[in-house]
Amino acid sequence: MSSNDLRNEALTIIQNRSIFFMATIDNGIPRVRPMTCLHADGFKIWTCSHKDTAKIEQLKANNMAELCFLDTNNRLLRITGKVTMFDDEKAWADLPIQAQYMPMLEDPNFILLLIEPTHVRMTNDWSLNYKPIPVE
Repeated sequence: MSSNDLRNEALTIIQNRSIFFMATIDNGIPRVRPMTCLHADGFKIWTCSHKDTAKIEQLKANNMAELCFLDTNNRLLRITGKVTMFDDEKAWADLPIQAQYMPMLEDPNFILLLIEPTHVRMTNDWSLNYKPIPVE
């Protein structure tokens, strides 16, 4: 499979899955939780969280995270990247999704998170034979 085909497969996984798992580090201990993908721009992933969660404190201490998407064909897509937090209304307004899908817009305790990829890799089966995918 060409790297372009692999990239297209990976982007399809993101488009077809709204849920992913995000790993952060809490004092050296990995923590994983399900998250909702609000929007994807290639491998840049937008999600949100309540400001008062342990996850936000963990990201303030270490702004790197890993995301894992799993599709119905057992293909795993892993995105490692830097997380940037936005709590201003302009960031929410610039997000290209419809407001009715964002009830958190009315709650100022939510923060928008952008994960910008540094590494992307994927495997098509449980062999864990990951193939790197160019970020750009």
